[in-house]
Amino acid sequence: PKTPKPLRSFYKLNYLKKMGSNPSVQRWTHKKQFVPGSVVLVQGGSSGLGRELVLRYAARQCPVVVSGLEEELLKEVVAECKSKYGNEKVVYMVAEATSEADAKALVDLAISSFGKLDILVLAAGIAAHALFRNLSTDIIRKIMEVNFMGYVILTKHALPHLLASYGQIGMI
Repeated sequence: PKTPKPLRSFYKLNYLKKMGSNPSVQRWTHKKQFVPGSVVLVQGGSSGLGRELVLRYAARQCPVVVSGLEEELLKEVVAECKSKYGNEKVVYMVAEATSEADAKALVDLAISSFGKLDILVLAAGIAAHALFRNLSTDIIRKIMEVNFMGYVILTKHALPHLLASYGQIGMI
C-alpha cells in the first residue's frame, strides 16, 4: 500500500534531519525559483512551443541561446526578441538534435557567450501522424532518435553546467 502523504513528508523531514548538511541532500531538496537574468538554452526554439518559450524568456530579459534546423526561422525569432523586447542577448545556432558535435557546440556557445547555463529547455521533436500499425520501423526509429536521444545527448553536455548553477531542465 502507498504511504499516506503526511507520513511521506514526515519521513522525508526525518531523513533530512539525519543527513544534516550533506551536499547531495541539499541539491536534492534545493528548489530554485526563476531568477531574472538566468541564461537559457532552448533546443527546438525556431517554431511551436519552443519559439514561444524563447520569446517569454526574452521578454524577461534573459540571455537566450536558441537552436533549430531552419536558419531563417531562427533569425526571425532573434529579430523579434530584439525588436519587441529590446533583448540584445539572444544568439542562435543551426543544430541537429541528434548530433553530438552540435550539442557540444550549443553548450559551448552558451558558456562562451554568457558565462554560465541556468535553464535547459528541450523542445525539439518530430511526429508521425499515422496509425501505429502503418508506420515503418525506420520512421519509429527516427522519431525515437530525435525525441529521445536528442534530449539525452544535449542534457549530457549541459549537465555539468546545470549542476554548477543548480539549474533546471524543462522538457516539452
